Amino acid sequence: MRRLRRKKELKFSRIVILFVISITTFSVGYSLLSQNLSVEGTTNLIIQTEDTKEFKSKNLKLTYEDKNWHSGGTTYYQYDFVLTNIGNETIENWQVVIDFPSNVEHVGGWAANYELKNGKLIITGMEYNLKLNPGNQATFGLQLSTTDSEIKIIKVNLNGEISTEENPGKNPGENQEDNPIEEPNKDLAIEIKRNSYWGTKGEYYLQFAITVTNNSDLNINPWKFKLSVPSDANITNYWNFNYIIADGIMTINPTDSNSNLSAGASTSMGFIIKTADLNYVPTVK
Repeated sequence: MRRLRRKKELKFSRIVILFVISITTFSVGYSLLSQNLSVEGTTNLIIQTEDTKEFKSKNLKLTYEDKNWHSGGTTYYQYDFVLTNIGNETIENWQVVIDFPSNVEHVGGWAANYELKNGKLIITGMEYNLKLNPGNQATFGLQLSTTDSEIKIIKVNLNGEISTEENPGKNPGENQEDNPIEEPNKDLAIEIKRNSYWGTKGEYYLQFAITVTNNSDLNINPWKFKLSVPSDANITNYWNFNYIIADGIMTINPTDSNSNLSAGASTSMGFIIKTADLNYVPTVK
């Protein structure tokens, strides 16, 4: 009888040991799996897109990779862009405009300037990467948030040339609605003054102040105008406006703060340009 009881106790002990080992193994495995997937509740599940997208104009090529994740009913997108000068001439300044749904919000970005307005994300280069020699690249990126479950880039403007999935490199003149560079308003009075200059022969820095006045009886919103610039122009600093340079022409656009000019109102801005031409004076085109 005693021997039978001892066998039962030994069998029960073995079952308990096996149960403890099973539970421990499952817990450790689950812990390692959770750490490997970086799982925190039900959020932060990253979906990586494998393919690289591409948009082209005559002189520029934009490629990007993206990924997205969901959290609390919001979808976050991260874009890593590469902009390449595929032309034969130096691009002194670049601008990329991407159409996004109106409910997209800009979360953050790096290596470029970003402005999100009326469903368009305007990206411009920084001082160290705004000039692209033939074959050179600028890399930059950003994050966006949206309540849409999925968004897709289908239309990009590269320095004034529209590129879409269906029609890459379309000339904006073919569709006036798509043309981001309109003719300057004739009711604008443009006053330009050179405040100072410095530098040595072959490398001068010229500082200009600009005053824009609305001479009409109506509000102008938005406004823009064009200036001539030397072929070697390099804008090293600027304030109170946005711009692009293409084919020796600098198109100046307003910022959010000075886009609306009421009748008789004025706004001031300025820039510093690096050039070998000490006698350069910008003229309105």
